[in-house]
Amino acid sequence: MTLRLMKASAAALWILGVFVFFVLASRGASSMPNGIAIAAIAILPPILLWFWWNDPEPTMSQSIHEVRDAASRDRGPRT
Repeated sequence: MTLRLMKASAAALWILGVFVFFVLASRGASSMPNGIAIAAIAILPPILLWFWWNDPEPTMSQSIHEVRDAASRDRGPRT
C-alpha cells in the first residue's frame, strides 16, 4: 500500500466516522448549524494529515539503485 493511498484511506475513514457520528448524534436534535460547525472542525485533522505526513526518506539501498538506473539509462544500450 502506497503512502498516498494510506493517507487517502485514513482521511476518508475519519470523515466517514465524523459523518456517521453527526447523523447519530443529531437524530433528536435540531441544531443543524452546530453540527455543521463540528463537522467542519472535524475535517481539519485529515487535511493536516494529508499535508504534514511526508514520504519517508529513501534508504541507502534505494539511493544506490536509483543512481545505477540513472547511469544505465545515460549510457544507453550496451553493444
